[in-house]
Amino acid sequence: MRPPPRYLIVGGRRRLRRDPARPPERAPRGRAGRLAAAGVVVLVATVAAGLYMLGVQPLEAPEERGVGVAPSVRPRSQRGLVLSASLRFTSCDAPVHVTLVATGMAEYWIDRARALRRGGKLEVGVPGAVRATGVHLGSDGIAAPLAPATEAARRRGRDPGVTQLPPRHLSDSDITVLGARIRRWGRHLRPVVFDFDARWLERRDRFGSCYLHLPALVGSATVLSAQEVIGNGSSPGEPLRGPLSIVTVSSIEPARVAYYDDRLETTRGAIALQLGSSTLRTDLTTPQSDATLGGAPSWTCASSPPETFSPLQATRPGDRPEVVQGTGAADAGGAISAGRLKRLQDQRTCAVFAVIEQPHVQLWRDMTLLLLGVAFSLGTTLVVEGYLASRRASGAG
Repeated sequence: MRPPPRYLIVGGRRRLRRDPARPPERAPRGRAGRLAAAGVVVLVATVAAGLYMLGVQPLEAPEERGVGVAPSVRPRSQRGLVLSASLRFTSCDAPVHVTLVATGMAEYWIDRARALRRGGKLEVGVPGAVRATGVHLGSDGIAAPLAPATEAARRRGRDPGVTQLPPRHLSDSDITVLGARIRRWGRHLRPVVFDFDARWLERRDRFGSCYLHLPALVGSATVLSAQEVIGNGSSPGEPLRGPLSIVTVSSIEPARVAYYDDRLETTRGAIALQLGSSTLRTDLTTPQSDATLGGAPSWTCASSPPETFSPLQATRPGDRPEVVQGTGAADAGGAISAGRLKRLQDQRTCAVFAVIEQPHVQLWRDMTLLLLGVAFSLGTTLVVEGYLASRRASGAG
């Protein structure tokens, strides 16, 4: 018996003949929906993972604070100590190890060596909570200001020429005071080297990139920290302590204020950053490094304190004080001269806001992008397959 024809001629068109006893084959609609839903889940998860893994934590440069220096014998203005520092970076999750070197300038020893022949005390105020790890004397005050890393490498056991004082944290100003007593300081003139660990890092992303914030080593910010060390810092609204001045120095967070004393302003400094195999993102670092000390990216800094102050009523037309102070009202302010303003704009303080990347950061970032791209393609494929399956099911119906 011949099988029935496969096609029927209806209205001049050939139509597929179906067996009435056999229901038409339909694409499973449930499977199509599951494919599309799985694709959407994969796409959403991929986008969420990308935002989580590739997101960068924004962070603005914080307020500039300074490292204050307070020797037991005060220097004259611009004839004090030089601060230099070497920082060793290991990872974004570990504190940086800091070697801070305080070296008397020749002018300081010319003025004050006699008063320090039997010895003296030196204290430095470092912003934040730091962990002191030791203090020793450097080898030579001639090389130390521009080679702080070599002073760190010279340390060998306990130094009999110096005694470390117990660190103390000033909670009101959030400053850690590190101190030392130096024997016969005015005779040997050797620099004092403080070692400590500081948490000056904040994570930038999840691949090993982080922000580094270094406090100022020179400038007016160092005066406020030095005043805090010797007990002359105050909260706003409290009476100010110490020698009077028509100029004050202050910080916003924490809110502190003190009289400006040019003898306490550090005017010369340098910082060297030991990165190992990590990388400094120069395009995201402010300011740019301007030197290389011992093969490390470095910053040098200098400031010049104002030399002339005058109440406004004591000036005459043509006078050129660098700072004048208004009078006649309790809320009177002051003003600075054009020359002083230019010097402030041109000075560098060694306060650095940098971005550091650990080794292989770019490799991990590229691998993550590749995996996210594969996952996104898979999710897109599932959504398309589910859509086509749904169309086939509808057409079969």
